Amino acid sequence: MKLEKILQIEKSKIQKIRETLFPLIGNNVITGFNIYENQFHQKSKYLLSYLHSELNPEDKHRQELIEKIKQYADIDIIQNMLFEIVDRHTSYKLKSGWKAGHYYTIKAKLLTETEANLALKRKDVVIGVDIQDDMKIHIDDYRELLQVIDVFNRYANTYVINKNTGKFEKKRKGKKLINIFNEKAIPGSWEIPLITLSTKEKRIPDSLDRIKEIGIDEDVYLSVLIDKKYEDFMFFLDQTKFKKVEKKEIVSANKVFVEWMNKNIYSRKYVEFMNRARTHH
Repeated sequence: MKLEKILQIEKSKIQKIRETLFPLIGNNVITGFNIYENQFHQKSKYLLSYLHSELNPEDKHRQELIEKIKQYADIDIIQNMLFEIVDRHTSYKLKSGWKAGHYYTIKAKLLTETEANLALKRKDVVIGVDIQDDMKIHIDDYRELLQVIDVFNRYANTYVINKNTGKFEKKRKGKKLINIFNEKAIPGSWEIPLITLSTKEKRIPDSLDRIKEIGIDEDVYLSVLIDKKYEDFMFFLDQTKFKKVEKKEIVSANKVFVEWMNKNIYSRKYVEFMNRARTHH
């Protein structure tokens, strides 16, 4: 059964999840979450996932990305890897100008697009909800893994990524250091792309950082990526009756995403939010 149909059947459960997790997105405890039809079972030594909104066969981003992998990774990705696209139902905090399939308040109330735009102008939190894609590439050879990640770093980022550190290359503009625009980026590349790796191997590429993936199994499978805010997130999750699943494999993600995910952890607003939550518990 397609994910969209499952979401309709499990509507009350999905709404309960939104009411619990949307405030955590709005207050920067988590960056968002993804819902899948079921938990994905790994079939290879390395499972590389690329999460994006333009991975349908007709999308130029997908077409050019596959061509770059074929060209620069010495791999025919269709023939030599089990390559598949998995539907994911994603929820995330919107910025002004961003589009989504559906719009919600921090309290999980549905908004029209006009209401959402007005709320964003007032600087209110608006949560976007969409069906997007998760490109999963199964790899057994570590050298091939490095090659594919290198292609993502070179061509699927709006800004130039340092091959060794996995972080943005910077240049000075006046008194500021700014990111260098990536002239090689393929159409549709994101400023903060999301690439994850799942493996039982201890060795991971230098351009990735270890994180945690927390699953919630409620007839659909919900995935949350978390790092330094893990204990804060579990504080809220432990107060629910959701069935929690901690992934057995080691999970890592591209460093620019991990840095973005951890931002605000020491901000006054975030610290005050967590202090209030723990005080009223």
